[in-house]
Amino acid sequence: MSLVIAVAVFAATQVLAPSVDFEKAQCLVESDGGIVCGFGCVESPSGKVRCAQEPGGTCAVNVDASVVCAKALGISLRLPLVPAQCLKGANGRVACGYACVVGGDGRSRCANTPDGACAVAPSGKALCTKFDAARRTILLLDQVKPQCVRETDGGVACGYQCVKASTGQARCANTPDGACAQSTDGTVACTGFDPTHRLYVGDPPKSQCLTGAAGFAACGYGCVRDTVGRARCSESPFGACAVKSDGHVRCFPEDQETE
Repeated sequence: MSLVIAVAVFAATQVLAPSVDFEKAQCLVESDGGIVCGFGCVESPSGKVRCAQEPGGTCAVNVDASVVCAKALGISLRLPLVPAQCLKGANGRVACGYACVVGGDGRSRCANTPDGACAVAPSGKALCTKFDAARRTILLLDQVKPQCVRETDGGVACGYQCVKASTGQARCANTPDGACAQSTDGTVACTGFDPTHRLYVGDPPKSQCLTGAAGFAACGYGCVRDTVGRARCSESPFGACAVKSDGHVRCFPEDQETE
């Protein structure tokens, strides 16, 4: 999936500087122990809860005790970058995302967007919002550089917040607001957010050109030379490249799914 950000898109978003505060969803427990999540939630006299599905939405109780809520906005929401988190459950497994909680079954669960919410019902059941991430654009005020980590076997893992597993392999989040953590069994869990909905509103990253030993140049981001001097760059402003122990270059995100 291409992460290239068009200059026109960047220019159009400069005026959309995000506020420090933004509305987060809420999760309420109903009288029967169920959980309902959203925005502007209200509880009816019968103990049922209804919520609007977008920030700014409100709900109200009618005279007949029914509840009415505002409809979804139908526009893309712009949210400031908020780092994700990882939470280890009682079972030792890690979940990564936002507003993470541990349910009565010992499993951790997380919301998938910065304005999401989670709650645990009296029964122990945990529930988190799963909003449409394609309608929530994360605004990056500054360039956040990815990293490349050398694995025990000589391979390279690239991305964000990289963590090594007990096997020596590494895993990385694929977006600047991502997170990774190791579970008790030594495996690593990372967020896998959609990177196409991250936009710069500050200074965009600058590309570079690197000339190889034979005189041929590569242009892009995070450029490096392999062991025989050939230059290679990532095509993405979020990109990074590194040389593996076998002398070949791996670039993020182009080679993320191929190795």
